[in-house]
Amino acid sequence: MGDRSMPLWFCDINGGNIDELRKMNSAIFPVRYSNQFYEDVLALPRELAQFACVGGAVIGAICCRVEPFMPGQFLSSNANGANGVQVVSLVPGRSYSQAELGAGGVLAGGFSANNNSSTAEVDPVRQRLYITTLGVMAAHRGRGVGRRLLDLMLANLQHLPDVCEVYLHVQTSNAGAIAFYERAGFHKEAIIKNYYRHIEPPDCYLLLKAVNS
Repeated sequence: MGDRSMPLWFCDINGGNIDELRKMNSAIFPVRYSNQFYEDVLALPRELAQFACVGGAVIGAICCRVEPFMPGQFLSSNANGANGVQVVSLVPGRSYSQAELGAGGVLAGGFSANNNSSTAEVDPVRQRLYITTLGVMAAHRGRGVGRRLLDLMLANLQHLPDVCEVYLHVQTSNAGAIAFYERAGFHKEAIIKNYYRHIEPPDCYLLLKAVNS
């Protein structure tokens, strides 16, 4: 379960330390994040972008954003896979508009890769939280840092009572991350084929957790 006695503290991600996030993401993740990603992080409410630190060293981080809730947003599947997990296929090489993909980069409700339509309506009250990144430096993994960052973010949802779901994408080959989120109460809502363009395998799971119920 990790070392909960580890003397961990949290701090806001801001303009003075954003380069630490750039370095960390480059070391942890197989994808490269754009300058716009980091500009967007700086515009987030402070509780949605946090570093985990030991002493004076940054060892982990979590960044999230709040998005509109569209009922049925994640139900635009082309087929059903094992255990009822939906399968959504993106066409390799095709460019999808933001409206088609949704704010979190997933197929918007009512949209199918075959018919290019979107029929979902935004709920005027409820919202979703999208975890854009959650990572821990390799030397500090297995000590509960990632879970404490996730728990911090989930606790912060008390200030966001309209958020009813938390979701994220995880590469299908990342068994460790999938198990981590399933232990935290997330489930596999869908497999998105060809989600990644420059890494193998290109597919991801969409993991989902209901909150504030």
